[in-house]
Amino acid sequence: MFASLLLILAVIAVVLLRPPPIGLSVAIAENPKPDTCGDGREIIAHVLHNGDVRLSLDRPLKPSELEFRLRDIFATRVERLLFLKADRGLSFEDAAKVIEIASRQVDHVAIITSSVRTTFPSCLTMRMPPFRDYNYNQVRPPIEMNELPLWRAVVPW
Repeated sequence: MFASLLLILAVIAVVLLRPPPIGLSVAIAENPKPDTCGDGREIIAHVLHNGDVRLSLDRPLKPSELEFRLRDIFATRVERLLFLKADRGLSFEDAAKVIEIASRQVDHVAIITSSVRTTFPSCLTMRMPPFRDYNYNQVRPPIEMNELPLWRAVVPW
């Protein structure tokens, strides 16, 4: 009796304490205004029908090679943003696998839809979500900086 009660409590604890599924964090790519184009160094991962991935104009890579190649590309970049497009008819599982691998090496993955023009060199962007302070669940106000007179910066009193 006591063992079955303990087993039931253990199952309930496992179910309640299991972390909720997060899913894949992606954004939607868009074409910016022509005067706001970046430096043209965007990386586009094209998932081919056989599951291989072509990075921009590079040779096709197997998914197992993708993480190492992304690490090399984004090692010296501040903005680690990858754009993703896929062949028609590609299974969601293959695309999700590439998104999962890429998410370990980049900060953001943006999906290129059919309405986005992709020419080379590309000019793509994504809407960045507003920064949220997750402790308070509200948008942070901008920091106000007051001018400090020079004599206050030099004289400590």
